[in-house]
Amino acid sequence: MCCDVVAVSLEGLTLNSIVPNENPNTLYFIDENATAPAGIENCNIVNGSMAQNIAIKDGYPFMTPQSFTAQAISYERTFTKARREGIAENWSTIVLPFTPTTVSNNNLWIERFAQEVDGVVTFSEVNNMEANVPYIIAAKQDAIGTPITWSASNVLMKPEPIAYTSGDTYLMTGTFVGETVEEAYAVNAAGSVAKWGNAAVEPFRAYFTELEALENHTDIELPGEATTPSYLRGDVNGDGEVDVRDITALIDVIMNSITDNPRADVNEDGDIDVRDITALIDIIMNN
Repeated sequence: MCCDVVAVSLEGLTLNSIVPNENPNTLYFIDENATAPAGIENCNIVNGSMAQNIAIKDGYPFMTPQSFTAQAISYERTFTKARREGIAENWSTIVLPFTPTTVSNNNLWIERFAQEVDGVVTFSEVNNMEANVPYIIAAKQDAIGTPITWSASNVLMKPEPIAYTSGDTYLMTGTFVGETVEEAYAVNAAGSVAKWGNAAVEPFRAYFTELEALENHTDIELPGEATTPSYLRGDVNGDGEVDVRDITALIDVIMNSITDNPRADVNEDGDIDVRDITALIDIIMNN
């Protein structure tokens, strides 16, 4: 089995042991009064239509093919980048398949797609999250580096939930299994805007689509003031031009682990790595 498998039916089978799937979110359905085979006793087990505990890990697909009740359910995610208050940076998205009643760390910004004003998306801050509703989310400094857990009790899980919020022009859609989307708006690496194009959207994230095709695919701005560098983006060597010499300079920065050159963070994601080379090549090719 691979990590894309989301559910396995063992009902009606007598097995002494089984090798668990690589996907930690996989649901194993067994008979109502059966004992889980050795090897999966600590996995997500559903006895008939009841599960004692479902633990969902971020980054892996999750879906149920049939309804069941979870006596306890949780979702865990770790943020590695913090947003500065008032700045449009390090936003991400989130969608949960249940309504959480507790969260282990509330040092977060969570906002919902609220409305559109003259075709411009606006967001509003929320205090509580709902099942199957996509949000934008950002961590404060005290919330990064440590797993954050959302949890609830006695939750009825249903197959094929509808997870979207609609405006007049855009639709914000959440995915629990991950999707490769085309002609959609996904949050960029810097977490500052949702950009039009093709993108791989991870599980428990969201993206925007147009309800009707627009003539211009303007970036969807995320809350906060935009930060614009005072230097030419891609000008790694600082000579006022963006060309192949900047690729050489960027490789030198990466190879020598130079971290104090903000010009080298070409894709503005907070890290200096091979992804910046790809971004720099794109800039040069499109100039």
